[in-house]
Amino acid sequence: MEAWRELWAKSEPRHPLWRHQLDTAAVSLELRNPLLHEGWSAEQLALVVALHDIGKADASFQHQTGGSLSEDLQRAGFGLTSDSKCRHERLSARFLRGAFKSADQEQDADTIARCVLAHHGYWCEGARGVGNAYEKAQQDLCSMLQDVLGVRLDTVPAVKDHSSFGMRLCGHIVLCDWIASNEAFFTDGRLQGIECPRDYLSAARTVAQDWTDRLGLRRPDQTPPRPRDVVGKPRPLQQTLLEETIPPGLVIIEAPMGEGKTEAAWILAEKWTERGFHGMYMALPTMATSDALHGRYRQDYLERLDRGNQAKLVHGMAWLRDDTEPERE
Repeated sequence: MEAWRELWAKSEPRHPLWRHQLDTAAVSLELRNPLLHEGWSAEQLALVVALHDIGKADASFQHQTGGSLSEDLQRAGFGLTSDSKCRHERLSARFLRGAFKSADQEQDADTIARCVLAHHGYWCEGARGVGNAYEKAQQDLCSMLQDVLGVRLDTVPAVKDHSSFGMRLCGHIVLCDWIASNEAFFTDGRLQGIECPRDYLSAARTVAQDWTDRLGLRRPDQTPPRPRDVVGKPRPLQQTLLEETIPPGLVIIEAPMGEGKTEAAWILAEKWTERGFHGMYMALPTMATSDALHGRYRQDYLERLDRGNQAKLVHGMAWLRDDTEPERE
């Protein structure tokens, strides 16, 4: 049996590291890909997510509980060491920085490593080596994940916008880890007794589907963009935006009142769905203007374009105004 199977990620109840890695990959595959516009496939993203805890393959983590668990690890070749304690996410980041072979990937590797580093909210980067046995286990775990997911870490697309990429990836890692770390997730009966990584990933995806549905995180398949249906008769400003190709970014629209600036923003949002962007946050200066636009957004945009009715009013007094609030007795 491969030695890396003895490593654990959760101790009570015990859950092997390789399974937790595949749990998080499964969740990632069931969520919408936030790096689609960066050219990343769902499998490439899932691989990075799965590697977020590879730093747990280290003596200071594995032997922290002691007892029979530590004895089992020593019999498998993972001995105690005198290495100083080092948080596992720092070791994960160290591994990822070293996993990119090309010199021109150094900046991309640093961005990806920092996203993994931050998944528990810590930013200290100093990390030591892990020793031969654990280093081999990390390499073997990475190879297993690459084989199962069918992608290689050092062939992921180049990062275009490091700031946007980093925020999206970091948030995605945290969300996937949060869901997969729920004890009810990894103790699900459908996951028990499966030793083949490919079969385990398949079963974990079924469990992940249930959880993303239960948490309301599954987005419906994006319908084709319909920017020309946002308004019936476009005003000049709106017509310009319909005809021009404006890449996603900061767009400042200045026009007199009544020229349709709000609808112009909706037009851009519709066009940008083709670039892998989805969703919209409408920020208004006051609660009163937010209240007014909330209903208008739902009726004039979401319902008109068959986008569902999932808009949420979010300000301090929204509970008094949101018509989805249950009646109080």
